[in-house]
Amino acid sequence: MSRSDACRTGDTRHRYVTTPSLWLSYGENEFRRATAAFRNAGISVREN
Repeated sequence: MSRSDACRTGDTRHRYVTTPSLWLSYGENEFRRATAAFRNAGISVREN
């Protein structure tokens, strides 16, 4: 299974999403915008 595929653990679906690298000059801002967009849509976000 590739990282872009969903995997199931019980009743929870997990997806891996690629976001801009935090090493880029704009990366931190884009990362925060992306996580906020998911949370605003009711999708929980786990940052590793």
